[in-house]
Amino acid sequence: MSCVYSFYIDYKGNNKVYISEMTKSLILYPHSSASTILSMGLLREGHNVFLYAPDEINLRMAYTIPTDLKIEASTFNTSVETLTDLKLLNKMDYIVIPSLDVCPLKPREEFAKMCHATFRYKGQIHFCFLR
Repeated sequence: MSCVYSFYIDYKGNNKVYISEMTKSLILYPHSSASTILSMGLLREGHNVFLYAPDEINLRMAYTIPTDLKIEASTFNTSVETLTDLKLLNKMDYIVIPSLDVCPLKPREEFAKMCHATFRYKGQIHFCFLR
């Protein structure tokens, strides 16, 4: 398994945070092409991808995304699973919310600070945005 490092701007906007390969990634509400693109990249890097679609409406909105990703996963010895609850949330290494901040009006660093304040957690969480 290869180990890939990517750099991102941290929530303070002044440091680069290096994130190594993580095995379990959760995509919340996989409705868009951004969800597909992000998931395919994660699969290629060796992540197992979990898609959170809590009800039939969300599954319909995802359309062919779960099937497309399962086909992609089969070529990389990874897996894709659709979840209808968040019981496995604490097992995830990486949580992706592709629908947040779709059309940013403020700098990314300011949005990251807001996310950090909103999604408080006892452990350490980094909110990162690709530049």
